[in-house]
Amino acid sequence: MNEQKIDILILTARFPYGKSEVFLKNEIDVIAPFFSTIYILPSNTERNIEFELPPNVKILTEPLKSIGIIRLLISILRNKEILLEFISIMTQFKKVKTLLSFLKRGLCMQERLNCALRKLKVQPKIYYSYWNDENALGLALDASIIFKTSRIHSWDVYEERHSPPYLPLRKFICQKLDVIYSISDHARVYAEKKWGGNIELSRIGVKSSESTKFSGSSIKTLVSISFLSPVKNIEFLIENRGIIENLGFKWIHIGDGEKLPDYQKTCSRETFIGYMKNSNIINFLSTHREEVCLINVSHFEGIPVSMMESMSFGIPCIGTETGGVKEIIEHGKNGYILPAKPDSASFEFCLQNISKLTSEELLEMRKNSFDTYYREYRAKQNYTQFAKGLLRNYLKNRLR
Repeated sequence: MNEQKIDILILTARFPYGKSEVFLKNEIDVIAPFFSTIYILPSNTERNIEFELPPNVKILTEPLKSIGIIRLLISILRNKEILLEFISIMTQFKKVKTLLSFLKRGLCMQERLNCALRKLKVQPKIYYSYWNDENALGLALDASIIFKTSRIHSWDVYEERHSPPYLPLRKFICQKLDVIYSISDHARVYAEKKWGGNIELSRIGVKSSESTKFSGSSIKTLVSISFLSPVKNIEFLIENRGIIENLGFKWIHIGDGEKLPDYQKTCSRETFIGYMKNSNIINFLSTHREEVCLINVSHFEGIPVSMMESMSFGIPCIGTETGGVKEIIEHGKNGYILPAKPDSASFEFCLQNISKLTSEELLEMRKNSFDTYYREYRAKQNYTQFAKGLLRNYLKNRLR
């Protein structure tokens, strides 16, 4: 049986090094039995390995490669699709700069991958970039790879998140990869309209909580969980903390970033807790499930992992009408949807609704929240389907 299993190579940004991409751990744990060996080639290996991995997972390391201007120009001239995109933006300096930088990183990734494979002396059958980034471009540029795929999330698909609002060579990537897996239906439709290609919905997921018993106890605390980047719009919550307090709620934020010391001075260290390991976040949500509501006021989102984790404990969620948020939050059933650009009035109205919920309504909302998780965002269910679908698409590709 094991002889029939094939090898897969996964390209990541850092995982399993450092604190980022913690959600990839759930995926690796579930898909590992479907493959003979899982090779992981991270772009960045500066920090320590933070995760315990299945025994058939092997980490590859390969230093960054240098790509000269001649190689860059040759790549543009030899690829019709890249040349046409370059010509279409050549009067827009910022976009040209963005494209050239991205293409250079993609060529570096292609070179790193080829060097790693030469040392490995085996040829994995499936190549999978976890992000639709320069790693995916490196796969797209390599015609020798038989089956290549990637995921799309949020920052790597929504051009409006960037300045200028442009993601270079995504049409080229989508047309060259065999299949692309979108974590939300919203991102799938967006990418299909913009770039085409073979794009399938494949939701990510989180591990389940052990208890499904809920109560109708009142919500006392709003908790936000994210890195402190501008897109997360945490300053909106800081500016409106008076509304939160006046309605009898407490607010805490979990997550770090450059502005953490400033925010701790503006509010308090009790409000801005800072970095917390994912296992500790899970423990926090489990311990406080009967008193907290997750709040996310991001300008852009895919489907936040923090919402999946919260709903696995029956915690209601508040989110903005961006990306795939409406796919996980049903307004008034398992949480509340704010406008994409919330204002103080809509925010206050939302919190007033929460404060008026009866114990019976809160109990029902918590049950609905857990049901959403159980139906749509269980790690074992979603990643098992993903692994089977990946192998099915690989076999289809071989039969062409």
